[in-house]
Amino acid sequence: MKSRKAPQRKAAGRSRATAPAGAADAPFAVPKLQRNTLNEEVYEQLKQALMTGRIAPGSTMTIRSLAKSFGISPMPVREALRRLVASGTQLRAFPRAVLEAAEKASYEVYAEMSVKSAHFKRIYGDWKKFRDEQFLWFRVAEGSYDNYTFSSKVGAAPAKGKGK
Repeated sequence: MKSRKAPQRKAAGRSRATAPAGAADAPFAVPKLQRNTLNEEVYEQLKQALMTGRIAPGSTMTIRSLAKSFGISPMPVREALRRLVASGTQLRAFPRAVLEAAEKASYEVYAEMSVKSAHFKRIYGDWKKFRDEQFLWFRVAEGSYDNYTFSSKVGAAPAKGKGK
């Protein structure tokens, strides 16, 4: 089977001499495009938003709210935040007052739902009993282990310049 070559056409009135070096086949000069991943784009946009003040210091946000703002899943946002923290950005936990207000609002919604839905009321009672029992276990077993793990230096990577 014979292969056919497409006929080559010359652009009328254009000279190849105006193309940038190394782009002999390019019909016109354009800047080279960057191939950025979604993770890289999210990282760069968050970094710029922090550096320019579009995200103010001390702002409260969640991974989900950032992902929703970008119109993407949470994973690229989580990766971008991991990179930002590794480069020195500080993340802080919600203040206790915010957590208490959220908990209070949650219980108000639960009470309202219990009045409106007998099905929710029946499930909520069993769920709350189970959760309360789990909190007792968590305080003894999981909570103390988590506190230890997050503060442990055993197995941590050596500080830069101090390892072999």
